[in-house]
Amino acid sequence: MEEKLKKAYDRMTMPAAVSARIEGTLKKKRGKGWQYRYLRPAPRRRALPRILAAACFALVLAAGTAALTLRPAGSLAPSETAATEEAPPFSLTEDDLELLRKMCFYMPDWQGYENLDADFWRQFLFASFTCPESLTDTTARTILGELPYQSGAVLLSREQAEDYVKEFLGVDLPEFPAGGAEDSTNLNFFDGCYHIHLSDFGDVDYRYLGTEILSDEYGMDYLDVTFGGFLGGDGEASWLVDFTIGPGDTQRGFLIVGKTTRSLEPSFAGDYAADDTGEIGLEIREKGDGTFQLRLNVYRVTTLEGEGRLEGGVLSFSSRDGEEGTVTLEGDTALVTITSPGWPDGIRSYRYTRTTGSPEAPAPAQ
Repeated sequence: MEEKLKKAYDRMTMPAAVSARIEGTLKKKRGKGWQYRYLRPAPRRRALPRILAAACFALVLAAGTAALTLRPAGSLAPSETAATEEAPPFSLTEDDLELLRKMCFYMPDWQGYENLDADFWRQFLFASFTCPESLTDTTARTILGELPYQSGAVLLSREQAEDYVKEFLGVDLPEFPAGGAEDSTNLNFFDGCYHIHLSDFGDVDYRYLGTEILSDEYGMDYLDVTFGGFLGGDGEASWLVDFTIGPGDTQRGFLIVGKTTRSLEPSFAGDYAADDTGEIGLEIREKGDGTFQLRLNVYRVTTLEGEGRLEGGVLSFSSRDGEEGTVTLEGDTALVTITSPGWPDGIRSYRYTRTTGSPEAPAPAQ
């Protein structure tokens, strides 16, 4: 009888409260530091007491069915089945890894189901179908197989888009602005189809690097699957892509529940001393959203505080007073250039030498 109850519990849809707890945990996991373990065959913790079976039995009797559906219609919560502690860890096949490699191109970064907004859906659908594997005069071969192709655009029906989203993310595709027939954007919706114009991803490649098991604070396991991003003929990865993968009631048995891209460029965070005085003249702190806070002390001139963003190896910043500039790194030497038009020409460039790297000290005062 107990085994039957466990199987019934396995088929139950995850309660909304549990789903909300997982969403909150996933949103905070990068900041709180999850426990990582190398992926290897290992027995799961057996923490399913008999009282859980009794509770499940009561639920089944109360509902009169083993397929209770507690998730509100249309909510952005995973449509996965509840996992028990006695279930073995799910695994990914070579085909699964190839699909995730394609998602490196197709899927924008996201953490937390509440962040799946209209901009995410436009980017996701456009990137997924803008670069077909092959083309004929009337068809395009895509991740969903053959789709109609006409007037320079791949045609994806609303129903196909909904099934695609459900299979990989486990959520319902909401209505979102996508333009009409008269618009000239890369993605339009009319006549019941998304019309996705063609483009390419440039000379970029992704390679699978490894998988680890993630354990959250509640003891729930996920997979962290990492790919390296390679530009042109570079022999070393320039960035990393991490997928958080959870079990799901889908054809492949898993859902993507988060994606994060991390640059492998040298870290700019640190304290830097001025070459002329030896005193700290530049402080750079990396924020959780990938931007930077800077404090620049130009000796006998002024102190600038502001924010910056790293792109292509150059940290561009703007101060609260409206001054703008850039920071580049040569080893442990930071070259700061003020680019504001009103800045005196003779003192636009400054050199600082790193004294600490990636400090834990608080960012500059607000």
